[in-house]
Amino acid sequence: KKTKNNTQNKETLFWIMPSGITNLLSLPAYTTVTAQAFSSDGKFLAVGSDCAKIAIFDVIQIVESESKKANGLVFQFDSACCLDPDSIDKGCVNAIVTLEETLVVAISRPNGTPAVLAFQWKDLIQQRSLLAWSIDSSSGLLPKDINSLEIDKRNEKLIVGGGLGTATDPIDDYGLRVIDLETRRLSSKPLLGHSGYLHSVEHCELSDIIASCSEDGSVRTWDRRAKDPCISVIQPYQYSELQRPKLGSWISDVSISGDWLICGGGPKPAIFHLKALAPSVVPELPESCSNVFVTKIVKNKEAEDRVFIAGQFSGGVFYQYSLDGTLKAEVKTSSSCLYSIEATFQDTFKMLSAGGSSSTLDLCTHNLSYSDNTIQFHAF
Repeated sequence: KKTKNNTQNKETLFWIMPSGITNLLSLPAYTTVTAQAFSSDGKFLAVGSDCAKIAIFDVIQIVESESKKANGLVFQFDSACCLDPDSIDKGCVNAIVTLEETLVVAISRPNGTPAVLAFQWKDLIQQRSLLAWSIDSSSGLLPKDINSLEIDKRNEKLIVGGGLGTATDPIDDYGLRVIDLETRRLSSKPLLGHSGYLHSVEHCELSDIIASCSEDGSVRTWDRRAKDPCISVIQPYQYSELQRPKLGSWISDVSISGDWLICGGGPKPAIFHLKALAPSVVPELPESCSNVFVTKIVKNKEAEDRVFIAGQFSGGVFYQYSLDGTLKAEVKTSSSCLYSIEATFQDTFKMLSAGGSSSTLDLCTHNLSYSDNTIQFHAF
């Protein structure tokens, strides 16, 4: 299952190479990209790793460079040390989101305490890792683990999903927590209903609906304005055309746009229409496609909307479909398993970045149907 929230310490290992002794953890296969986010203007990309490192890349430099060797790295820092400078333990970056001029990061730490950290993009661009604000586990606002963050930009709310209860209150719930970003307090009671670890949450700006998915095999949609905020429950594993018993019923990712929702994990990924609450489209994936970790509906200003599906797929390929299930592209990547795909569409440039079980991130900068560049993120 999804392993990006593993925060166990990694011993420093060394490998004798022909060129000399090398830190084993500096090799590409020992870096895992867990999360990404573009700045609001798309000019910079933040990338997080399973060792709590964050790297900032200059998108414009990469797009405009004639050389594919232009890495565009601006700054790299240890996010866990920003909260506790004396800490020697490695943590894990589990989620990154952008709200206007602020980068918001969720980390897990080896002692089992999560935290949410906020940085100003202007500071990061100037190579300064100054905390703008933070929410620590002692606040009682956070679940014991955080695996997903989402921003309600219109209402300036932070939506947090993850593990059981909180660090200060061992209540038996896997609730979504909605935090007001101005006061940094809960804006409402936790959204309750899931009975397993929350893997992903997404907010739809069009409808103001939240979608979440869980280890319990369900996808739930929420309307905070309603008396009963849970407005629908989808259980993909109950549909025979989606069942993959050997992989289980868990759902790793969900994406929502208007009346459309896509999810996947153990069951096959499927596109649902929220009025029917049944699979409308089941994209045809090769049998070699195992666990699904990314299902994303991407709004494209230049063309039709696309659906991205990625995970532990043979050959490191991820697939792009239209909402009617037509295959649009197969994109080869450097990672045997993908955990994160993000895209930005601006008036003068665009970029898609795909990262996972490799220090190499694959970029699509001209045509989103094929990778034409890469960047390197060595977390050690």
